[in-house]
Amino acid sequence: MKDNNKRMRKGFTLIELLVVLGILGILATVLLVAINPSAQLQKANDAHRKSDLETLQRALELYYQDKGSYPPSSQDGCSLY
Repeated sequence: MKDNNKRMRKGFTLIELLVVLGILGILATVLLVAINPSAQLQKANDAHRKSDLETLQRALELYYQDKGSYPPSSQDGCSLY
């Protein structure tokens, strides 16, 4: 009877722990792959916004050189529409 009690220990075997760690590793990899493109997309959007702001700045500089003042804003009572 004592031999049966020794064999029926509670706990996990090494193989079971390795399988669980392997599954967790696969899930972590899938999660990182899913998150990474969104970070790259955010960087691309930031670069696009920066480019748009630089273009707008250059346009305002050219307008100022031609007219001697900046264009009126909608707050000045002027509307473009």
